[in-house]
Amino acid sequence: MKESKIIYSYQRRKRILEILDKKESISVRELSNYFNISEVTIRNDLNKLAKEGKIIRTHGGAVSLNDTKYEQAYHIRKSKNHNLKVKIGKAAASLVEDSEVIFIDASSTASEMLPYLKQKSELTVITNSIEVCNTLILYRNIHLIILGGNVRRESLSTVGSQIEDIIKYGNIGKAFFGAKGFDIVHGLTDINQDEINLKKSVANKSQKIIALIDYTKWDKVSFGTFAPTDNIDTIITDKKAPEESIDKARKQGIEVIVV
Repeated sequence: MKESKIIYSYQRRKRILEILDKKESISVRELSNYFNISEVTIRNDLNKLAKEGKIIRTHGGAVSLNDTKYEQAYHIRKSKNHNLKVKIGKAAASLVEDSEVIFIDASSTASEMLPYLKQKSELTVITNSIEVCNTLILYRNIHLIILGGNVRRESLSTVGSQIEDIIKYGNIGKAFFGAKGFDIVHGLTDINQDEINLKKSVANKSQKIIALIDYTKWDKVSFGTFAPTDNIDTIITDKKAPEESIDKARKQGIEVIVV
């Protein structure tokens, strides 16, 4: 099916986003045929949308930001739904008590906890996030442990089997995780196997597992599970999250905090 009428570039880009909301991916050729315009023009459209952080550019086309099969660059994830993530991060920080040992992962949502940890006393934070380390190193009241390993530029994190060896000798009170997706059957899922392995190891050593997910992560399944539904204690989310799915989570014994 082709778009027959002549439309302006901003209208065409809006339509491209609508198409990607319904499809996992689309090619330059498909869009060129759909709009009956040149592939060069479509590439320019996609490049602009990618630069604005609205899509993920791939070889020969694009995918939606909501596609759980692709990992977005950290700076793109950081800017997406930022206001919601700030609210979720603030609520998560309110669950942290003085003198606790906690883990904060390298997710863009968990990083929004950091400004609200300044007043905590004798807090120990374990992390594999470079951003978390760079921020918390300025807070003298926080004992900071960064897990060494291989650096992943995509997530500004460290991963590797040596990290898992370190984690198994420690005890963690609360672990704060972002995720690529969550549903009742698969629990918390992520896309990169190294991140999944690390998160599994942390989850197994944590007394409480707290998930920080905005509405776009609900009812989505990514590559691998790092925390089954039965192991999750709390989910912090926003008001756009699907009510039916929230009810299912609560029936499973999960505390769901909506901010």
